[in-house]
Amino acid sequence: MIMSKYEVTGKAVLYTKDGVEVVDAEVRRYFNANGDWNAVKHIQFKGDYLLVGGARIAPKQNQYAATPRPELVDVMIRYAKSKFFRLMLDLMRLAQWEPIHRYNVPMNYKWFHDNEIWGGLDVDFAKPFDEQLYHKYGFNPSMIQFTEER
Repeated sequence: MIMSKYEVTGKAVLYTKDGVEVVDAEVRRYFNANGDWNAVKHIQFKGDYLLVGGARIAPKQNQYAATPRPELVDVMIRYAKSKFFRLMLDLMRLAQWEPIHRYNVPMNYKWFHDNEIWGGLDVDFAKPFDEQLYHKYGFNPSMIQFTEER
């Protein structure tokens, strides 16, 4: 088995019990054929967290390296700080599942990429996320009020 050395190539956005953290990480491509998907391979962080996602910020090393997308770090931070995201975490806890644990599947910003890749992008990154997400997922006024009050 070939072991690759740890190399800081990007940033990972984590949601911890103390809030949102941004840490150095090794970010690589999942597949060489697709330049938009980044995978966080290694994170140097003590304690439990929920991985929101990662973005490569280092320049390309070769033709197979993912293109740096540092602007995604800001998008992930704003997404992780949104009331909508925190509602999702509360619903997971209500279902008796602890979302903030390093071995959980990332609750990432994949849907941003899906929409961007397939041309259906309906979220303006420059505007607050919550109102757009409420609209996107068909929240009625009482659902919005519940989310805002929590």
